[in-house]
This record gives sequence, C-alpha cells and structure tokens, in this order.
Amino acid sequence: MKREMRKAAVLGSGTMGSGIAALLASVGVEVALLDIPGKDSTPSDPPEVRSAAALAGLERARALKAPAPLTEAELARIHPGNFDDHLGWLTDADWVIEVVVERLDIKRALLEKVVAAANPDAILSTNTSGIPIASISAGFGPDVGRRFLGTHFFNPPRVLKLLELIPGAE
Repeated sequence: MKREMRKAAVLGSGTMGSGIAALLASVGVEVALLDIPGKDSTPSDPPEVRSAAALAGLERARALKAPAPLTEAELARIHPGNFDDHLGWLTDADWVIEVVVERLDIKRALLEKVVAAANPDAILSTNTSGIPIASISAGFGPDVGRRFLGTHFFNPPRVLKLLELIPGAE
C-alpha cells in the first residue's frame, strides 16, 4: 500500500526530535513539533512560554548547517507547540513519531494521549533505542498494534540518510 506523507507530528523536540522535524520539513512535509509545556506555565501564558521547549527545538533545527541550512520555506513547515495545548494537531497527521525521554512510563502515557487524539489511520512510531516496542504498545489493542512500529533515525537525520524500521508483531 502506497501512502503519501503530507503532515507529521514529532513528539519531543530535543536533538533527535528537532533533527527529524528538520529532515521532514526539508522534503516538503508539514511538521507539528510538540514537547512538554513550559515549566510552571498556565494555559493563559503566551505561546513563547507554553511552547518554549518546542521553540528551542525549532531554533536547533534553524542552527543545523549540514547538509545545508534549512531555507525559510522549510523552517515555516515546522510548527512548534506543546502536548497540553496542541494534541489536536494530530488529527490530520499521517505519521506521529514519538521521540521523548527513554522511560517506558512516559512513552506509554504519551501514547495513550496520542491514540485518543490522532487520526485512526495515522502511522504511529517510537524512536526508542532501548525499550522493546512491544512493551510500549502492550494493551493498546490491534487497532494500534497494526500501525505501531519502531523507527531508528541515525543522528544527524539530514546527514545520515538511513532509517531503520522495526515492525511490531501485528
């Protein structure tokens, strides 16, 4: 089955997440780059406070020089936000890529929110390096299992053009 990726959501805006967002934006994909809300922020705070982590990730993407700096048009495809205010952006994402800290409890709690918010046909993946993907997706049922996989982007993603796909049992 052929699928076109027009929109993606990258959950986690650290080095790896911002690099993946930059890669996707550089090939024409619109990207929601989401992370935790700003520390001690409230929903009434301005976006630069609420989405400070994702905005920092966008600045990391802007600073990437290899293989070439992102153009302004490519940077404009990356939309920073946060998990509390912007999970609604997942409804039209073709691919949701989780790239948060390597803790099973955090990954599973986020996956629960993603499943509730995402398009039911979206591909869901984790960019974990050490947690078995079956442990992350356990108990979410076959509708999640059939579209959940592991990904391993090599760092930096725009330079090392290699993506490992790890299928789940379903």
